[in-house]
Amino acid sequence: YKNNYNSCSRLPSNSSAYASSTGWKCNSGYQKSGNSCIKKITIPPNAYAYGSSWKCNSGYIKIDNSCIEDDKIYLAGSGTGFAATSDGHIVTNYHVINGCTQVAVHDQGKSFITTTITQDPKSDLAILISDLKPSIIYPLSTDLYLSDEIYSAGYPFGRFRASVNVNRGIISALTGPDDDISKFQIDAGLNPGNSGGPIVDKMGNALGVAVAKLDEDYALEEYGSIPELFNFAVNSMMVIGLFRSQGIELPEKNITELSVQERSKLFN
Repeated sequence: YKNNYNSCSRLPSNSSAYASSTGWKCNSGYQKSGNSCIKKITIPPNAYAYGSSWKCNSGYIKIDNSCIEDDKIYLAGSGTGFAATSDGHIVTNYHVINGCTQVAVHDQGKSFITTTITQDPKSDLAILISDLKPSIIYPLSTDLYLSDEIYSAGYPFGRFRASVNVNRGIISALTGPDDDISKFQIDAGLNPGNSGGPIVDKMGNALGVAVAKLDEDYALEEYGSIPELFNFAVNSMMVIGLFRSQGIELPEKNITELSVQERSKLFN
C-alpha cells in the first residue's frame, strides 16, 4: 500500500512505493502505463507497439526478433505443409526442405523457425516442429476409396497469393505410377507450391500429401499426348509409419462429415 493523503491505496502489481514520497514506481523490467505496470518490451526498427508485444509495419515480415522488408526475403524454395498434431508436428515433402539450411513456417503473418524431426527421401516426406501451436489440425486417415471426393489445399506458386487455394476432385486410382502402393492418383489440380499440402476427405482428415503431377513433356514424348489430371499424393499410411518410427502419438481420425461452412473454416 501507499499513502494517498489521508488513506492507504493498494499499489499496482509489479510496483513498489517510493521511499521518501507518496508516489510509486514500477519494479525493474516494468514501465508505467496509467495506473499499472506493464512489462518493458524492446520494439525493433520498422515495428510498433501492440498491447504487451509489437507488430511489424506494413510491408515488413516478422523474422525472429526483427522486421524484414517483404521484398528482401529471398526464398530458396517454398511449398505447403500441414499440422497433423496439436503439438504442432508439420508434415511436408522432403523435396520442399531438401538443401535448406533453415526452414520457416508462416502462419497468420508470423514466421516460426522449424526443427526437422525426421525425413525420408524415398517416400518424399518430412516431419517438422516449431513453436507454432496450430488452431486447426488434419488427422491422418488411411480410408482411401476409389472415386471418393477429396480436396487439395495449398499455396501454388509460393508468393502468388497469401490465402490458401483449394481444389476439389476424386481419388482416380489407388496406386501411383508403376502401381506404386505408397502413392495414389487424384484429379484435383496441383501446381508448383502445392507440394506438401494435405489431400483432405469430407471429414477433414488428411488421406495423403500432395507430391507430383505427371510430366507433360515426358508424357508427350512417351505416349504422344499431354495428360490431363494426372496428379499424385503420398499415401497417409507412409506418413503414419514415419510418425510411429519416432514414437509420436497421433490423434484419432474424424468420423463425421463436415458441412460446407465447416470445411471452409478448416481451410481458412
